Amino acid sequence: MGWRAAVLTMAMLIVPAAAQAGELTDGCAGADPLLSQPCRGVETAATSSARAAEVAAFERSWAAGALARQSRLGDRLPLADAQWVTTHNSFNSTAQMGPALAALDANQQLTLVEQLRVGIRSLELDVHWFLDGARGPVVCHGTGPDLGCSTEQPLAPILREIRGWLEAHPDEVVLLYLESHLRGEPGETAAVQAIDAELGSRVLRPSEGACTALPVGSLTRDAVRRAGKQVVLVSNGCGASGGWRARVFDWSDREEERPVGFQPFPACGPHLPGLGRLVRYYEDSTFVTRAASYGDQATVDDGIDTATARNMTDCGVDLVGFDHIVPSDGRLDAVVWTWGPGEPGALGGDCAVLTGGRWAARPCAGAVRPAACRAPDGSWSLSPAVSASGARAACAAGGAAFAVPRTGREGALLRAAAGPAETWLALRRGEPGF
Repeated sequence: MGWRAAVLTMAMLIVPAAAQAGELTDGCAGADPLLSQPCRGVETAATSSARAAEVAAFERSWAAGALARQSRLGDRLPLADAQWVTTHNSFNSTAQMGPALAALDANQQLTLVEQLRVGIRSLELDVHWFLDGARGPVVCHGTGPDLGCSTEQPLAPILREIRGWLEAHPDEVVLLYLESHLRGEPGETAAVQAIDAELGSRVLRPSEGACTALPVGSLTRDAVRRAGKQVVLVSNGCGASGGWRARVFDWSDREEERPVGFQPFPACGPHLPGLGRLVRYYEDSTFVTRAASYGDQATVDDGIDTATARNMTDCGVDLVGFDHIVPSDGRLDAVVWTWGPGEPGALGGDCAVLTGGRWAARPCAGAVRPAACRAPDGSWSLSPAVSASGARAACAAGGAAFAVPRTGREGALLRAAAGPAETWLALRRGEPGF
């Protein structure tokens, strides 16, 4: 028995008897830090009924609607500027992996489809050519070439689950990161066969045979839709085979960090998002990472709690990669930077207004307010108080455009400029985002 398996077996022995289906207990809190995560994986594996109810309730919630609306605001932006709600090692879930060894050291508690149902739009799959492809490409959380892979699922049925959700949501676009451990052309060819069989024409393809960097400065989610596609595949390099390069974009140029000492807006960072590049922050709560840190082989990060999630959103981080995201933990609510709770109410009116830091629906007639004006350099200011119909002209008089924020960073810049003033936004009922 290897060291990893031995420790995970110990974790199974300390799971309290009180952990039952339909309830999440905290019985692993007193475990040694090296054991608490795998213990949690065992403890939460039997909670499918509670998980399903929680996901269904979230889909009916204000936060779910707000996340969907604010995503639409960024659909016309280049991918370097658009924001996505994401998960780290999305596949490595107590709910997804079944009896596989890696499930005891999981990053997630929801299935891939449940993650999509709660608003996640960027998923990560680690794809391995385990046992020289004895079961085809498999999705597992291995270290090195394949260490840690066991009985995890092949790639094809995983993609089939994602396809089923896409079929039910034909207007959605998903960024799918395939971290390749396929070890050359045979593995890549088999993975391409699975991609074609399960996702087929839904995939936006790069140029045939070329190594194509993800065009973050020009590609938009709306452009993906106009092409009749739903999936953008990216990977950690170009691969060895022409077939792989004709399905998967290279995004090795992204900026990627783990959260250590992240500062709130306007300081942001410690590493400011780079212009023209996708910026990804992700937390890693797995035992493997924590154990390696004790040997100076890895770094334990600060995690992404509700405050950090909001700070990263306000700072314009494109991809905030959550571990163990569930609707009740508050982090999905935290990345909502647009509409306030209960908004936009059906009876509130047809104009969007910034008020108290969040947005609300108000009648377009009968009030005067300053308008939100965006200058060509991206800065925000307020016009003098005007009616809703006069907002565009009032901003233009100052050399700016009457506008609505499209990202969390733009929202934070406008809030800083507006202070407590209730402000007209260039968004009306029926437009994307309202």
